[in-house]
Amino acid sequence: MKIDIEKVAAIIEQDYPIVNFWQKNEVSYKAVGVGGRVAFIKDEARTATLMAMDPKTKNYVLGPVCRDEKEVADWLVGVKKEESEEHEHKERMIGIELTCIRESLGLTDDALAGILKVNPRTIRSWQKGRDPIPYRVPSELEKLQSETEQAVEELVEKLKGEEEPVVFVCRNDREFTQLYPDSKFNARWWRQVALKAAKQVEGARIEAVILE
Repeated sequence: MKIDIEKVAAIIEQDYPIVNFWQKNEVSYKAVGVGGRVAFIKDEARTATLMAMDPKTKNYVLGPVCRDEKEVADWLVGVKKEESEEHEHKERMIGIELTCIRESLGLTDDALAGILKVNPRTIRSWQKGRDPIPYRVPSELEKLQSETEQAVEELVEKLKGEEEPVVFVCRNDREFTQLYPDSKFNARWWRQVALKAAKQVEGARIEAVILE
């Protein structure tokens, strides 16, 4: 019986990132990680390759051999429990707070999920209070807020240097992705940035970009 890595993620009650890895012989692997531990599972494999990061050397060392989803999940959750103990005196962010911050950034559920590398369902579960929000999320959101503020400041400086300051925005994510394929943000986020910047520059206008 092969090991299903998505069942592993379901067992540990978190939609952790699952990605493909390719070796030189083009054998496909999927991986799921919690903290410093990662489980690599080859397609159709009956066992999982487990690796843990040595906190001193930052190098990965092999973990035990696991032969089913429960064993893999138990090994990964060991780190999850350690992280919980480490933060036991900290207050968790609550769902409505996450919603407010996400909306203030102009991010959709899907966009935030992509940035945090979780499933969009996980974002919705956090916001509705069904699942606890990981302790790492507040610091990740602070980084996004800082990046957004920096984007506003840079746009303000750009507009101040123009005779007729105009900032172009996209009407949807398809247009935004076409113009900024490497950006982790979305069209609504950029419209928020544009509005904040335009308010700080006299005569600045906001117009929709026209794509051929």
